[in-house]
Amino acid sequence: IDAIGGQRWTIRDNLIRGIFCQDGSLAGPAVLMWQGSSDTVVERNAFVDCARGVALGLVSSQDHAGGVVRNNFFRWNPDAAYQVDVPIYTTSPGSAILHNSVLTHGLYDAAVEVRYAGATGVEVRGNLLDGIVRPRDGAAPLVADNITDANPAWFADEAAGDLHLLPTAAAAIDQLDPLSGCSDDFDGAQRPAASGAVDVGADELEGPLLADGFESGDTSAWTATVPG
Repeated sequence: IDAIGGQRWTIRDNLIRGIFCQDGSLAGPAVLMWQGSSDTVVERNAFVDCARGVALGLVSSQDHAGGVVRNNFFRWNPDAAYQVDVPIYTTSPGSAILHNSVLTHGLYDAAVEVRYAGATGVEVRGNLLDGIVRPRDGAAPLVADNITDANPAWFADEAAGDLHLLPTAAAAIDQLDPLSGCSDDFDGAQRPAASGAVDVGADELEGPLLADGFESGDTSAWTATVPG
């Protein structure tokens, strides 16, 4: 998905898999909103074995304004024979990166990058990551309540890109106060659950896993949709 001047796009409930270059060179982002785009919402998608993930803006802080990336799964292939880059990237002033779950498997040291001094007012909060949050070129985002050493064993089936939490992921469960900009989770289930606290990452653990890998409280499954 590559949009120039896209206004108020919502990219939701997609499984996006295998966006990479066969010759091993670096592919562009799987989702790129830039050159005058604004207020993009990217939520409840699973990005599996891609070279890059989501980019709100690319080459300057004027590329994109506002927007939110929330409640997405990102899983990079540890055996990738192609070049990879950061899963979540923003140059967009006023953007928010909230409650995503990211496994890079060490292929890239940052899970989130915020770039340029003009990218003011950016928030990176509540994300479950196995890489750092990196400010670049003068960016100074608010970075709070993230985990940056996520363990693949915390997830239902990380090899398949299913980053629903297991009950054994105690370090991520019921750790945070609710965020006003993220009142549900990857499955559309409401945050918080009965405890009043919320989990770190895209999944709010609600009940035991079913045979299909979803939790007993889940209300949706992955589908492919085209934004309009």
